[in-house]
Amino acid sequence: MEFLKNLPQKPKKLNELISAQAGSVASMSLSKIDDVHMTLLAFSPGEGISEEKYENDMFYYCVEGNMQILLDNSAHALSSGDCFLAPRGVLHELKPDCGFKLLQITVGGIDMDFMKNIEKSKVIKLKDMVSYEEGKIISITLAQKEHVGITLFAFAAGEGVSTHSAPGDAMVYVLDGKANITVGDEEFVVGEGETIVMPANVPHAVKAKENFKMLLTVVK
Repeated sequence: MEFLKNLPQKPKKLNELISAQAGSVASMSLSKIDDVHMTLLAFSPGEGISEEKYENDMFYYCVEGNMQILLDNSAHALSSGDCFLAPRGVLHELKPDCGFKLLQITVGGIDMDFMKNIEKSKVIKLKDMVSYEEGKIISITLAQKEHVGITLFAFAAGEGVSTHSAPGDAMVYVLDGKANITVGDEEFVVGEGETIVMPANVPHAVKAKENFKMLLTVVK
């Protein structure tokens, strides 16, 4: 992988990539690009992050457990599968309901408002943002900047994307259903909660075995 790190090239549950010992918080960077900050975090029960604010929008996706984000004098409860876009320059705090695991993404440089088509300061079930339509592939672009693209996809059963390659590492995170993903000469079956990286410039293809949703993050 040229642009991502610490991620599998074979299907693996994202929440299995990191764990935290009692009384600790563990973090693992996923990006090699200075302007793209992708971090997987694991919080043991009772641990959180005190008030901070960032120069750029911060996207949070809860991959396991339950948590709260305190922002604008309000508590926003997240559970597995929920996402939250915290606006730039606004103090917010991460508080646990129990142990939890979290994917956070932000972009440095001038791209302060780097995401679109998603409400800020609102808890959203990510897979509910895009709907299935028979015989179609539906996509919603959440970010499209110089070094990163984030897109939600819903594939109707049997639909797919033919073999192609791209100049960036592409991380697939499965939100619903199952698909066959071919990377080079290998074919994998991926299901809900699993992630796989399709490396830059390596031919790959996606075909839905059943109705299938994924979050695709491309870093280049």
